[in-house]
Amino acid sequence: MAPLISEDLPCAPESIDLYRSELELRKPTSLSKDTDKCEKTPVRGIGFDLANIVREAVRTGQATHGVFQCADLLTTNPDNVMLCILPDASDHCDVTVHIQHTLIQAFCWENDIQMIKVDSVDKLAVLLKVKSTNDAVCGPVSCALIQFPSGDLSPEMERVSQYIDHVTFSDVYPRPVIRLPE
Repeated sequence: MAPLISEDLPCAPESIDLYRSELELRKPTSLSKDTDKCEKTPVRGIGFDLANIVREAVRTGQATHGVFQCADLLTTNPDNVMLCILPDASDHCDVTVHIQHTLIQAFCWENDIQMIKVDSVDKLAVLLKVKSTNDAVCGPVSCALIQFPSGDLSPEMERVSQYIDHVTFSDVYPRPVIRLPE
């Protein structure tokens, strides 16, 4: 069964069916009537929020990537890790990639670290400012960890966290794969 790909899903719906129905009904922009400003604000999806989180983590030095670097951080300071990002490797036939991802996922589950899968190794490499290799799923972007910020969580982090919680607690299988923006 192919993984569910999430494009522009709203952030905290009551059910996955609501995600699908809102996705069909939503327009690219919406009017904000609750604020003093009456301007158009874009409706963005989880992929855009996740991309902004990764960019900010890279800028502040709170992003770690690569299996060995991530494993080192997970063993030395798992309480400081907010999010684990794994590229979808369902089409990759190398058993070592599957084993690495399974072990990282198990460690994250055990330490209550939120996990999310993304659709493209290349897009993740661009966000992490890493030169992608021919075998990028096994390379420097096979896993990425985002550490907690020193201050409060940004609105993007809140939305992504709510989305992950919702998907996790609603027993959606297979887990959605987030489509990162181009």
